[in-house]
Amino acid sequence: MRFLTSCICFIALVFTLHTPLQTDDMTAAVVAAVGGDTTGMTALESASTGGMPRLSRALARLESHRRLLMLAAHPDDEDTRALAWLAQTGGEAAYLSLNRGEGGQNLIGDELGVGLGLIRSRELLAARQVDGARQYFSRAYDFGFTRSLDETLTRWSREVLIEDSVRVIRRFKPQVLVSVFPPDERAGHGHHQAAGVLAAEVIEAAADPTLFPELGPAWRVTTLFRSAWWDPSAATVRFSLGTLDRFNGRSIMQTALASRSQHRSQDMGLVQPLGHATGALIWESGGDGTPSTELFTGVDTELEAIAALLPEGETRDAVAAHLFDIASRAGLTRWSVLTLTPQEAASAVAQIVQALDEAISIVSGIESDGAIHARQLLVEKRSIAVEALATAAGIAADAWTDREEVVAGAELEVQAELWSSAGVEVGEVRIEPRGWPLVSSTEREAEGRRFRTEVTAARTLVVQVPADAKPSVPYFLENPLDGDLFDWT
Repeated sequence: MRFLTSCICFIALVFTLHTPLQTDDMTAAVVAAVGGDTTGMTALESASTGGMPRLSRALARLESHRRLLMLAAHPDDEDTRALAWLAQTGGEAAYLSLNRGEGGQNLIGDELGVGLGLIRSRELLAARQVDGARQYFSRAYDFGFTRSLDETLTRWSREVLIEDSVRVIRRFKPQVLVSVFPPDERAGHGHHQAAGVLAAEVIEAAADPTLFPELGPAWRVTTLFRSAWWDPSAATVRFSLGTLDRFNGRSIMQTALASRSQHRSQDMGLVQPLGHATGALIWESGGDGTPSTELFTGVDTELEAIAALLPEGETRDAVAAHLFDIASRAGLTRWSVLTLTPQEAASAVAQIVQALDEAISIVSGIESDGAIHARQLLVEKRSIAVEALATAAGIAADAWTDREEVVAGAELEVQAELWSSAGVEVGEVRIEPRGWPLVSSTEREAEGRRFRTEVTAARTLVVQVPADAKPSVPYFLENPLDGDLFDWT
């Protein structure tokens, strides 16, 4: 049995760091994937902190509360303009693809069926790495082209698609849902029609507490929009894509086109011109009942809006006060970061992490559906703040193995390095998944281990692959297909 370390991410190194920049014993963790998600990179690129683009985007996400989920049928169906626009301007965007594209063409290789689905899944992840959005899937298997809506909803099961979509909505908690396709024959492909029809249905189902209670508390999406690809003249919302990012020097439109170009098996490569460009959406329903000219019309997008999910009272007010302070600190740090030293920037972000910890602690004692949602959103914001802290502190981690595959019972050597420009103390270095015993851990000499505030740590770790370890396999292929659905049991 062989285990891939490059094609499927199965192992990660976690560095626990104690920074001298914080006022308490707070720690930050940096994860370096071994052969993991290297989308958007080439073999010649080295590890980095992500720099100003990454730090600026993380801080922008700590200033507000804007969330958009896009729904369509296949990989490459997504409107990368809308995704990139929101993700690059401080919002949270995600794409739910009903299937993985197993029934499509392949212009870069011979793989079809499940093999093509794996390629197109990775292309979607690569696209999200570029535009900054997230990626979700349902259990649907792409059985090929059909113009029949009825056949699609029969072979995939309408109930299963609704359940999977509700799972994503309650987990991601979008205020706005964008359906790429119209709910009629204009969409052409039966899969496209199904995605268009389901959009309104899943909004209703996600808001119904009697449906799928095992998927968490009900969540109400405020507004439904549709892509204006099908009828540009009917667009009610337009947003600028020509804005130049002062940190990475690219416009949002260029980022959107670079994201779309990741769908290489489908020949989606595009030129990325500079200049004026706009995106457009059509209001379908929700909001105040009238066509919206802004994407988040009627939605409280201030960070303190998360506190509004809590029952009225002192607790809600206390959490709102913390969130107001966090948003203010994030905004001030983002606009002054170019004048701050790494130590000053990291100290400012550490205070944001601490404030989020305090807000989470307050909410943790409340038992209500709203408190559950608020707690999950706050934990997510904290993970963004920790990412910003690692970036501000100039922390870069890298790890690599001496082989691409290992077999059950064999040993695997892992080289790990961590560098920080702000000065950190490296605590625990562990390998995941736990259950692969650590045979040895040796600290290696690294050139320039300490220079002023800079720190370099290098370790050689050897792990034992258990003799009864199972071969690496994507989670959705662990069980045989159930008709045209993956079995996620």
